[in-house]
Amino acid sequence: MGKTNLEFVKFAESLLSDKADTWYMYGVNGQKITEALIQAKKKQYPAQYTDDKIKILRTKIGKIGYDCSSIADVFTGQDKSADGWLASAVEKGSIETIPELPGVTVHYPGHMGIYIGSGEVIESRGVDYGVVKTKLNARPWTSWGEVPYIDYGRSKDMQKGDKGNDVKLWQARLIQWDKNALPKYGVDGSFGGETVEWTKRFQSKAGLIADGIVGPSTWNAMIDALQGDPAKIIALETRIKALESEVQTKSALVLETNKKIDSARQAINTLKTL
Repeated sequence: MGKTNLEFVKFAESLLSDKADTWYMYGVNGQKITEALIQAKKKQYPAQYTDDKIKILRTKIGKIGYDCSSIADVFTGQDKSADGWLASAVEKGSIETIPELPGVTVHYPGHMGIYIGSGEVIESRGVDYGVVKTKLNARPWTSWGEVPYIDYGRSKDMQKGDKGNDVKLWQARLIQWDKNALPKYGVDGSFGGETVEWTKRFQSKAGLIADGIVGPSTWNAMIDALQGDPAKIIALETRIKALESEVQTKSALVLETNKKIDSARQAINTLKTL
């Protein structure tokens, strides 16, 4: 895999806005904020580029823009949405099960951050905040995941004779790749001859050495294979980002409506006391 989880954490820490010339900008991957870029992104994501947000961004012209998913995008050389990163995670779970493992990502629908250990997260939080460090338990995270293409330092190659959940996960991916895979034993968690044979078939198809051993290169090749047609991926990622934008906009509207309701209730209570 090359890059490690600790290098990922170090990269995220280098982007903190109180230390670096960075700021949050939706839909960009480490690009310098300019008026032209603001206008281009406003056209692409109109719901995210309200007049108030543009006003803030104009005060940040010259800084380097990151949105929540682009920290992982730039580090890995990939391009996914926040939800796309969670979907592609080989290992993931509910936030209650998060391991004490720096460099896993944390998520709620439409947003993500990088867990750096000791109960802290780095996230490109929003145009009002920039890239900031927050407390894990102070934010509404619902899930965690390991980023593909990053070595978390605790995985080992899988091969014949191995058993367990990792084997089950690999077997499930083989069947996802080819519905005819593992016809006799299926997902049984035992790396036997059938799993070896289908692993070799996959490796040959992927242009790898067909040794029947599942290491990082084989895992990453499977992740790539399951991504499907690149054009469809781009279209889906664009759609996901649009939906994320819609969710965030509606959340802001709900918050504003609740403020108005609270204000109206306070006015009623004031009138009742007169």
